[in-house]
Amino acid sequence: MSLSLTIQELLDYSDSERVRWKEWFAARPEALATPVQTNGEITTAGLLLHHVFQAEDWHAQRLLGHSPVLDETVSQNDCARLFAYGDAVRERLLNYVRAPAADPLAPREFGTPGRGFRMSDRKTLFFLMIHEIRHLAQIALAVRNAGLEPPGRHDLYFSSALE
Repeated sequence: MSLSLTIQELLDYSDSERVRWKEWFAARPEALATPVQTNGEITTAGLLLHHVFQAEDWHAQRLLGHSPVLDETVSQNDCARLFAYGDAVRERLLNYVRAPAADPLAPREFGTPGRGFRMSDRKTLFFLMIHEIRHLAQIALAVRNAGLEPPGRHDLYFSSALE
């Protein structure tokens, strides 16, 4: 028995959460406009979801050896297009997971606007999962504060992903 958590287990958890949120937002698309913070660029639930998917897209392309090009045309107010983008991005990330670099533990240098980083592909993958989990928790709190009930229990404790 291993007590280690795999990236596939976190991906399974993430996928189940995405389905839950996709169905929830499809039933109430106006909730994409729910405020999540009062300052900054990411002010609504739709923008925060777009941010999550875009971060995954950027890193998936980078991990696959491409120069990242982000799709800025996806509307954060169109549930179907937003989650279709998320699905396409996840497929790109899975392309890397299915055939990782020769040494996914070796640090790689890369940059984001205004900053350089050095991290392994493994750390990048785990970062992406934790990044998404944190932001989905923000969305759950925001919709709850707006008087809406988020879709079900989100804690890993209640998930079937790691049974």
